[in-house]
Amino acid sequence: MIKLIHGWNPLQNFLYHQHRSDSPQCKRCNINMECREHLLIFPDDCAMQARFDLLQAMINTLKEKNIHVEICNAIQHKLCHYLCLGHPIVQDYLSVIMDAIRHQNIIRWRQFLCGYVSTHWGKAQEHLQSDTDSQASNCGRTLIQATLSLHQGIWQDQNYIRKMSRCSDVPSNGHYPIRNT
Repeated sequence: MIKLIHGWNPLQNFLYHQHRSDSPQCKRCNINMECREHLLIFPDDCAMQARFDLLQAMINTLKEKNIHVEICNAIQHKLCHYLCLGHPIVQDYLSVIMDAIRHQNIIRWRQFLCGYVSTHWGKAQEHLQSDTDSQASNCGRTLIQATLSLHQGIWQDQNYIRKMSRCSDVPSNGHYPIRNT
């Protein structure tokens, strides 16, 4: 997990800069440099399906942990766009959610997947929750855990898929289970 957060993934570009690889190019597509961004947006059908399934699982987890549905929808739409899973329909968000989106845009969505979550999401949760809910204080922690799990799942899927000789070797659900480490 620490390697994901700090960008020490043993991807071709990283290995190339350490003189442990002859080329920074992705061995699957042979077109792009294999870096963290390439990992997150790899255009292979299996990889895209796996990212979509993992994102859906993350959103379901957030909803189960009582993160407000408006926050879940906003995060899902922004991450769908960032992970190249389609262009979300532009929606009218509440001003408190727009503030969180703007602040996360400044921090960057790539950093969101590394656990750098805007504090404005917690403020939005506080604003949207009922007075009897106590979930606002856990909103930031819940988002960090969920996004790190998503990023780890994408990394593990790509690792397994990369080791496979063809897409049909991937399990029927499109991705391998996330190992809890």
